[in-house]
Amino acid sequence: MEESGLAFKPVSEKSKPYISNIKYLGTVINNSKHLVYNCYNGVFGDEVKSVMEGDSVTLNTDVIKQRDDLIVWCYGPDDAVVAIINGKVGSTKLSDDERYKDRLELNDQTGSLTINNLTTNHSGVYKLKISSNKTVSYKRFNVTVSESIMKTPHANEPLMEEGNI
Repeated sequence: MEESGLAFKPVSEKSKPYISNIKYLGTVINNSKHLVYNCYNGVFGDEVKSVMEGDSVTLNTDVIKQRDDLIVWCYGPDDAVVAIINGKVGSTKLSDDERYKDRLELNDQTGSLTINNLTTNHSGVYKLKISSNKTVSYKRFNVTVSESIMKTPHANEPLMEEGNI
C-alpha cells in the first residue's frame, strides 16, 4: 500500500498502515462547551500501549511465525535492535543493552515480545519487521510507561498535623 510516498504493508487486519483511507466526515459543534470536533475516519498511527512502572507489556505480532521468517524488533529513533528471531538458521538473540537485562521474553511461536519490570526508560516507539519468503511486514507500537503512584516522596507522612485543623 502506498500513501503520501510511504510504502507500508500491514501485518494483519488488526494492524493497519500508519495512514489508511482517511476521510473527512464533517464538523460537529457542541454549543454547550464551545468545542469544535473535526471528524475523520481512518487509522492514524501506532498501536498504543500505556502501562505503569513495574508492569509488563507484550507487543504482539498477530501472526504465527513461519519456519524461515526473520523477525526483528527495534527501539527508538536510532532503531536499536532489541530482539531477533532468524528462522533460517534457527537462532534467537536478545539485546545486551543494560536497560533490557533480564527483562525480555520472545515467543518463539509468534515472535511477540514481552518486556517485564518496565521503567520509564522503556517508553518510546518499538518497531517490528517480519521478513518472510515472499513479503515484508511492519508494525509499530508506542509504549508509554508512567511512574508508579507509590513513588511519592512523602507517602508515609501524615496529611494533617494536630493543631492545623
